[in-house]
Amino acid sequence: MYRPMYGYGGWGDYSLGWLSPPWYYYLPFHPAFYYSPPIYYDGGYYPGGFSFGRLLLGILIIAFIIWLLAKIFGGGGGRRVRYTNY
Repeated sequence: MYRPMYGYGGWGDYSLGWLSPPWYYYLPFHPAFYYSPPIYYDGGYYPGGFSFGRLLLGILIIAFIIWLLAKIFGGGGGRRVRYTNY
């Protein structure tokens, strides 16, 4: 089935490349997360725009994951654990 895709140049056209699978839009590690999904209107697909809110959310999520891994694996210094009897 033929469905035209309309693009107008710029950063918004990047979202047209991610028509499937739709779960890409929920992974902050995938570039499609930072764009709105394409919109199907009047028989064709139109690009979604870049979302600065999702960019900030993605930065916060990735920073939290890095902080959590640093806490779990002891990165970042801090207190030292001593294994002594005295």
